Amino acid sequence: HVLCEKPMAMNLAEAQAMIDAAKASGTQLMINQAQRYSPAHLKAREVMQSGVLGKIYHIQTTFAHPGPEGWSPTSEWFFNKSISGFGPLADLGVHKADLVRFLTGLEAVRVCGSKATLEKPGTVEDNSQALMLMDNGALAMLATSWTYHGGEDNSFVAMCENGVLKVNVEPGDSVVVYHKDPARGREVYPTVAMQDNTQDRWDLGVVQDFVDAILGRKPNPVPGEAGYKALEMVVAMEASVESGSWVDLPMKV
Repeated sequence: HVLCEKPMAMNLAEAQAMIDAAKASGTQLMINQAQRYSPAHLKAREVMQSGVLGKIYHIQTTFAHPGPEGWSPTSEWFFNKSISGFGPLADLGVHKADLVRFLTGLEAVRVCGSKATLEKPGTVEDNSQALMLMDNGALAMLATSWTYHGGEDNSFVAMCENGVLKVNVEPGDSVVVYHKDPARGREVYPTVAMQDNTQDRWDLGVVQDFVDAILGRKPNPVPGEAGYKALEMVVAMEASVESGSWVDLPMKV
């Protein structure tokens, strides 16, 4: 059985080979999309899936911090494309690509991307942004950065038919909903702010779910197919940068 860090592979062919190997061997392949385990994201998913906000119109999501050298003592490999494959586009963007799917249930059908290396030495980008067309007609924007010298931005905003959901946007309030109905107004959901969570808390949830899947107690919550979908969105963004045009999903491997 394999619990794999995200992104699960350097490319889609490798990712598919992993999925095929797990199926052939009858083993569990789970991808560590740890952002799913944030209490704020779990609450946001609950709100989104309740239907209270109606149809989703527009999504904005960002993951940005000063760079991996700020938290990893062996960060050099992050900046070497032959080893890492991507900069923040995959390091951070694959989290957000997965969250767009996890929180909303929507799938991207077309993407376009752009990226730049503005500060960090190396052979990968340090900033990226992407536009996505979702399968319900909604638009989505995804931005990542390793040059965000103001702490961390790990935000998600969904503009919907009946209001707006904000995650980790307003100080002190990790999940806030602004209802279109004036009678309901602003609603704050009491969750533990993401920045107050320890890494141990997130890791424990991931590992427990992995063990439960191995023992047959519950389905694998993030199988290889889910990791593939998130990676595919990022790979399509990279392909769009290279081609200068929109890329349709699913991609041909």
